[in-house]
Amino acid sequence: TGVQTCALPISVGAGIFGRTVNGRLVTESGIASSVPTTHARVYVDMSSGHDSGVAMAIPGLFGANVALQAYQPDGTTPAGTATTLAIPASGQRAAFASQWITGLPAGFQGVMDLSSPIPFVALTLRALTNSQGDFLLTSFPVADLTRLAPVPVIFPHLADGGGYRTEFILLGSGSSAGITLRLATDEIGRAHV
Repeated sequence: TGVQTCALPISVGAGIFGRTVNGRLVTESGIASSVPTTHARVYVDMSSGHDSGVAMAIPGLFGANVALQAYQPDGTTPAGTATTLAIPASGQRAAFASQWITGLPAGFQGVMDLSSPIPFVALTLRALTNSQGDFLLTSFPVADLTRLAPVPVIFPHLADGGGYRTEFILLGSGSSAGITLRLATDEIGRAHV
């Protein structure tokens, strides 16, 4: 008769972190679990009060050397001094991009390339010190260059106005790609991508 499907539960890890100052929640963000990879890129923004933090972990029984190189926004012109970061088995390391890649120009915006023959897990945070001096953090995606990007990518919320704005930052693997961005509104006029 008909085809029957069975949806199996999928375990997905996530975390929520926040920062409270004098009993006031200053920043809060969620971060999804990551899949191990051997090659990834992350967005780095050190302009206008921003900074970019990167954390890496080795989930396996063997340590790894992760090669780090920053590139200008074109993704091919090197920036700063490349380095190799040793991470022990079941170990982790975290720092701001400029702490690992020395010689980045003031206000640098570009990408950091992470690669290793041993799988690692990476996550990145985008920081902003706002006009009140608050240190704000939000998670940012990691572009896994060993997997195809999901299609379509859906952005469920956009902000534009009241001091808020939405910024799209697209990372590629080095080859050119065509991107279509489609905005739609619901029945009461709210914009959707």
